[in-house]
Amino acid sequence: MERVFWTKGLREVLGVDRAVVVTTDNRKETREFGACNGVTVLHGNFLQRVITGFSNIPDRISEEQLVNDLQTPCVLNTKIVWPRFYREVKTTLLSGLNFNGCNQLLTRIRFLMEEYLATNKNSMASIRLLYLVTSYLLIVFDYSSRLTTHLDMDLRKLSLAEGFRYGDAGRERSEQIVDTALQLLVETSTADVFSRTKLKNEVEKQLSEYPAEMIAEYFAKPEVLKRLFVNACEFEKIAYASQAIMPHQCSSEQKALLGLLCDFLKIDRRRII
Repeated sequence: MERVFWTKGLREVLGVDRAVVVTTDNRKETREFGACNGVTVLHGNFLQRVITGFSNIPDRISEEQLVNDLQTPCVLNTKIVWPRFYREVKTTLLSGLNFNGCNQLLTRIRFLMEEYLATNKNSMASIRLLYLVTSYLLIVFDYSSRLTTHLDMDLRKLSLAEGFRYGDAGRERSEQIVDTALQLLVETSTADVFSRTKLKNEVEKQLSEYPAEMIAEYFAKPEVLKRLFVNACEFEKIAYASQAIMPHQCSSEQKALLGLLCDFLKIDRRRII
C-alpha cells in the first residue's frame, strides 16, 4: 500500500494519465486500495504467469544477454555505444508515439542498415537492433495511425504521407515554421527578399522529393494496418532469437517490410535481403 501511495504521488508529479504497481501480493484489499486511488495493481498471480511465460520461451535470449551482445564497436561512428543507442531508441515508445517518433526511428533504421553494410554484413549488433527498431517503428506507427482508420483509402494515404513528410505538426504548421525561419534569415543577413523566395522554393523542392507517398501507400492498406502489431511482435522475436537470424532468412512478410524500408531510404534492397 505504501508503494501505491508513492506511485500515485509520482503520477501526479509527472502529470501522466495512468500508474501501475506490480506486486507479489495477492490480497484483494491491495487491489481495491489501488483502484480507489487511481492506481492499477497487478497482483502476484499475474506476475507469476508473466515470469513463467517468458522464462519458458525457447530459443530466446534475455535482455541482459542482448545488451552483452551489443558490446561491440560501431564502425561508422566510434562515438556510438550500442547499449546506450538501444536504451535511447526504447524511449521512443514512451515519448515519441507520433509521426515525429516514426521519422526518428526511420533515421535510426537507415544508420543501422548502413552499419550492417559497412561491416560487410558481419555486425550482429546492427542486425539485432535493426529488427528491434523496426518493431518499435511498427508499434509507434500503429498508434499514430489510429485517427486515420475511419478514412477511405485515398484520404488515409494523404494523411499518412503528410505525417511522414511534415511530422506531427502537420503541413500548415510546418510551412509556418519554414516561413518564419526564412524571414529571420533574410532579416539577419545580407540576403534580400528574392533570396528568401529562392530558399523557400528549395525547401519545398526538398520536401516534395521526400518519398512519403511510397511508404504511405503501403501502410494505408487495411490488411497491412491490421497486422502492424503482429509484425512488430515478430520482429521483436527474431531480434531476441538465440541464433542470429539474417535478413535473407526472414519470413516473406518481414522481407517485404525490410524491402519497403530499403526503397524508402534509397538503399539497394538486394544488398540487405
